[in-house]
Amino acid sequence: MKNKYSQVSSLQRRSRLLEIVNGGDVRSQKDLGRLLEDSGINVAQPTLSRDIRELGLMKGPSGYLMTVRDEDPPVYGSPYNVKITRLAKALKATAIHIETAGNLVILKTPPAGASLLAKVIDESGLEEIAGTIAGDDTIFVATKSTNFAKRIRQKFTDYMTGPA
Repeated sequence: MKNKYSQVSSLQRRSRLLEIVNGGDVRSQKDLGRLLEDSGINVAQPTLSRDIRELGLMKGPSGYLMTVRDEDPPVYGSPYNVKITRLAKALKATAIHIETAGNLVILKTPPAGASLLAKVIDESGLEEIAGTIAGDDTIFVATKSTNFAKRIRQKFTDYMTGPA
C-alpha cells in the first residue's frame, strides 16, 4: 500500500506552510492541512502540529500568525530586544484583556491562544516574572511581588497598545 503522505522535505513543507499563513486568514489546523493538500502536500496532523510549534506560529483572533523570529531582518539588536519585540507582537496579536490580582497578572486570549502566548512570555527573559500557567484562554503570570505585577501589567498594556 502506498503512503498517502507527500514525499517532500520538511523544509519544503514548512516553506509552503509559511507562505500560506502569510497569505492571510487561516483559522484552523484543518484549514492549514487542506491548503497544504491543495498545494500537493499531504501531511499528518501530528506533523502539522509540530511544524506549527517549531515555526513559532501563533493563533490570534483572525487566525494563524507568524511571530517574530530571531533571524527576521526587521528585528535587530540584542537577543533581549528580539525577545521583547516577539513578546510585544504576540501580546498585540492575542491578548484581549489584562488585569492584576496580588502578585499575578492575568491575561485573557481567544480560545486556544493562551499556551503559545505563555511560551513567548516565559522566553521573554523579563526578570520580574517567576513563571506562567496557561489554560485554554487564560494565562496566570506569577511575579515576584505585587509591585512587579503592576509593572508587568503596565509593560504588557504598553506592548498591546503600542506600534507594531
